[in-house]
Amino acid sequence: MDYTDDLSGVLDDADLVGDPTVTPAGSLTGNVVDGKLGITGSVPAGVTAVVSYPLKVKADGERGDNTLANFLLAGDEEPPTTCEPGSDLCTVHPVPELTVTKTSNPNSGEPVIAGQELSYTLTFTNAGTAPATVDHLDDLTGVLDDAAVSAEPASDLASVEAKRDGAKLTITGSVPAGATAKVTYSVTVGADGERGDDVLANFVIGDGETPPTECLPGDDNCTTHPVLPADVGVVKTATPGSGEEVVAGQAVNYTLTFHNAGEAPGDVDYTDDLSDVLDDAGLTIQPAASDAALTPALTGSDLRVIGRLQAGQTVTVTYQVTVNADGERGNDQLGNVVVVTGEDPPTTCEPGDDFCTTHPVVAPDISVEKSANPESGTVLLAGDAVEYTLTFRNDGDGAGDVNFTDILASGGNNADLQGSIAVSDPSLTATAGQGTAGQPEVIVTGTLAPGAEVTVTYTYRLHADLPHGARLTNFLIEEGETLPGLCLPENPRCTDHPTVMPGLETGKSSTPASTEAVAAGDEITYTLTFSSWGPADSFVDFRDSLSDVLDDADLTAGPTVSGTELRATVEGGTIRVLGTVLAGQTVTVSYTVTVKSDADRLEGGNNLLANYLIADGETPPTECLPEDWNCTVHSAPNVQAKKSSDPANGEAVTEGQELSYTLTFENLGTAPGPVAYRDSLADVLDDANYVAGSLTATGGLTATGPTGEEIVVTGELAPGATAQVTYRVTVKPDAERESEGNSSLANYLFEDGGEPPTTCEPGDDNCTVHPTPDLVVEKSADPATGSAVIAGQELSYTLTFENRGTAAGAVAYEDRLAGVLDDADLVGEPQVDADALSATISGDVLAVAGTLEPGAKVHVTYTVRVKADGERGDDLLANFLLRPGQDPPPVCDPAVTACTEHPVGQIVAKKSVDPASGTEVVAGQKLTYTLSFENVGRGDAAVAFVDDLSDVLDDATLTGGPTATGGLTASGPEGDALTVSGTLAAGERATVQYEVTVSAASDAGNGKLANFLVTDGQQPPTTCEPGSDTCTENPVRPPVTPGKPSPPVIGETGGASQLPWLLGGGAVVLLGAALLTIRAMRKRSATTAGSNDAEESTEL
Repeated sequence: MDYTDDLSGVLDDADLVGDPTVTPAGSLTGNVVDGKLGITGSVPAGVTAVVSYPLKVKADGERGDNTLANFLLAGDEEPPTTCEPGSDLCTVHPVPELTVTKTSNPNSGEPVIAGQELSYTLTFTNAGTAPATVDHLDDLTGVLDDAAVSAEPASDLASVEAKRDGAKLTITGSVPAGATAKVTYSVTVGADGERGDDVLANFVIGDGETPPTECLPGDDNCTTHPVLPADVGVVKTATPGSGEEVVAGQAVNYTLTFHNAGEAPGDVDYTDDLSDVLDDAGLTIQPAASDAALTPALTGSDLRVIGRLQAGQTVTVTYQVTVNADGERGNDQLGNVVVVTGEDPPTTCEPGDDFCTTHPVVAPDISVEKSANPESGTVLLAGDAVEYTLTFRNDGDGAGDVNFTDILASGGNNADLQGSIAVSDPSLTATAGQGTAGQPEVIVTGTLAPGAEVTVTYTYRLHADLPHGARLTNFLIEEGETLPGLCLPENPRCTDHPTVMPGLETGKSSTPASTEAVAAGDEITYTLTFSSWGPADSFVDFRDSLSDVLDDADLTAGPTVSGTELRATVEGGTIRVLGTVLAGQTVTVSYTVTVKSDADRLEGGNNLLANYLIADGETPPTECLPEDWNCTVHSAPNVQAKKSSDPANGEAVTEGQELSYTLTFENLGTAPGPVAYRDSLADVLDDANYVAGSLTATGGLTATGPTGEEIVVTGELAPGATAQVTYRVTVKPDAERESEGNSSLANYLFEDGGEPPTTCEPGDDNCTVHPTPDLVVEKSADPATGSAVIAGQELSYTLTFENRGTAAGAVAYEDRLAGVLDDADLVGEPQVDADALSATISGDVLAVAGTLEPGAKVHVTYTVRVKADGERGDDLLANFLLRPGQDPPPVCDPAVTACTEHPVGQIVAKKSVDPASGTEVVAGQKLTYTLSFENVGRGDAAVAFVDDLSDVLDDATLTGGPTATGGLTASGPEGDALTVSGTLAAGERATVQYEVTVSAASDAGNGKLANFLVTDGQQPPTTCEPGSDTCTENPVRPPVTPGKPSPPVIGETGGASQLPWLLGGGAVVLLGAALLTIRAMRKRSATTAGSNDAEESTEL
């Protein structure tokens, strides 16, 4: 038998779990190979053989087509594509494959809030080929502690049933092959305070399985939803603040602030209890919310606020009450509290409680009195003063507002307020003003505490030109009262003073006369005249206002009075004249002032000396008119000079930069002023050059120079006029300033006849200073520039940057290394010894940048190593330290440019021998060796070589030399070596020669003359390579042994055919050998005469 059971349609869905067995044993054999069970053997007649094998269906997700189909085939028969019903040669077993997933809306992991509905979906999908049994449990324990079922579970497939028992949802039934069943249900999240752990977590599991303790990300059989809590709170505030006293008629504004500090929307339901407010006050502004999210409603004395706040939302509810009048209130205490609706409000409002406010109601008792000195009814004269006192007192238990006005109803245009109004306590303020009819008034406002008493005091003085019959009458009235028509004796809040008018004439004069110009140092003498011409004595209380004199002059004499009737004293900026001039008499007062310097007048004056004689309390006029006998005026010039520059004073300048100077002259006075100044350039022209023809002058001034390092400016300026003088200079190069200047451009503008200062002080407008940097840049090398260097030698370069100037200087230089790096390699990175500068290499340029403060000195160093012979460029290490963009000069001249150059020497050494290397030599023969040295570089180079003769002198003896040319020294042999030393300039060539004689055979060494020319300290090689210029090798011919003739020098050409000739004619052979040797030596000599390096040739 030969059968095959094709298992390819089985093993994609199942695994073989044992070997095939045959019953009865020994009749057949069965082996599985490559998914096929081969059955071979024979079955005796009448016997039935059974071949069996076990399989295990693979787990879900690991199978193929979910159909186990196999076919028993004879021989090489191809399997059919389907197993026909009734066939005994095939089997088919369909396999179900059920996939269970759980989803939710919102998705698992997303947060939810109170009242939100969640929809769950359990999906059972049969991807297999047989019906799949459903027997699962959805554990809702972790959901229903925080939510309630709002839609019971329902299945969309009749063969699948879903039943809930409490927190257990059981799903049973069957899902046909290729079909999907879905079970859905919904829950609603519980309210805040009614939930469990605030996490909705559930798991769908197979019957009998234990649900996990945690829903891990990516698990399709569970969902989890954290519940975001709300955190709604309220704060109650009031204006005035809680605890403050209020009075009848006062408004109180309340604000309820609701805020949700949680992560989810939260409900608001609060009640503000106003029962203890509305017994003492009336609602004047209805409650209103700042956002429609909340709704306030007042029912009786309860203000209820309901609504919903989003997470983070804040909404306010405001309303206003006004305190009832005295006698119309309840307990004189406005107290209210906001609570969660349904809670009982507390009976007291504790300090610091954010949920309540309280305001005690108090009642003031304000009384007012008015008095005058001299008392009301006293007759006043022109110039008399009256002091008024207003007294305000609060006899109540609460603070009371004060709002009164004292009106000078009659005589207001004949008197002036003197000085300031005095108030005994800051709780009240008093201000002077004018009423609607233009009459003077004093307004007193503020608040009086219980038991407080405050006085307001002020003084009015009658004018000196008081008209006959004038009266001084005033009334103190409260805001809203009507002004009385008469001041009756029984009225305590008014005063009345009649007046009479004497005759007084005043006048003022000066020397020099008014309107004449004066200058600094001039004296002016003033005279005040007082004449009493009327029927009565004249009271004098006048002031000579000197405010517009003493800003430009100093009082240097007086005041002096001509009689005893008057007194004159200096009070502040006035001279006060006080007393009585008898009828018919005249009294004078005189004093002298001296005009201040221009500078002093500039600081506080106006260059106009104007003063006015006025009655005490009057305001001086703004202008002295020609017809006014009580004033004088004197004008004064004030020429001010200042100096500026571009660039501005203090800014640093650099070589080649142009500076523009401007001298500005301005007459700030009120009279024409002379100009006579000098501008000292001594400390400018040592560092800069004057630009010829740049001096200009405007405004009628004349400027000359520079002569003797000064520019002279003369002329005259009208009042208010300005003129300028300008000129330019150019900063000298650093090198010139180094030798001639001090790196600081300082100049000084001073008045003619004076001396220029030695330093320009800060804030001085008459000088400028411009510091300049003075960068000194140097480049050095070790070895010094010009020194010759050789391969492998290291050179250290140092770039030195020093600022010898007075200003910070920018450093921007490039060390061009192209002429170095073609012959050397940079060793390491450049080093900078201070942070002020940086050094970076890009390509073949070393860039140095930064800023150097005055006096700073920074070094940049780097090292290169000369490249090996044959790897260099032009054998000249030349570099230049230049500014960016500057072209290097054709040659390095350190006196002109910061540069260095180092020529590189290169010794080429060769060795030759006569006869030429490779030629066989014999005992007694002489060999001449020549060592040649040539400097093919551009600088001097040292010659330091050793010729190793150890493999020559074992077979030969030095018989001549060594002899050196070109200034070289050859010594030795010492230790079988010759030493060659000395120095060759660029292009020079020198040689060393010596001679050896080949030793006899008895003294022979290794039969080879080999030597090597190496640099001093170098180990000679062991072999002389063909073509080498620094070694030679000559084999020594061994001596001829009797009976055994030596072979010819040349190679054999006849082979065995020559042997009889050699054996039969030994003597001839020896003679021939001698002849051949002589001829060969002659040939070599001839050849060598043509060239020491020629190859040897032998002829027969």
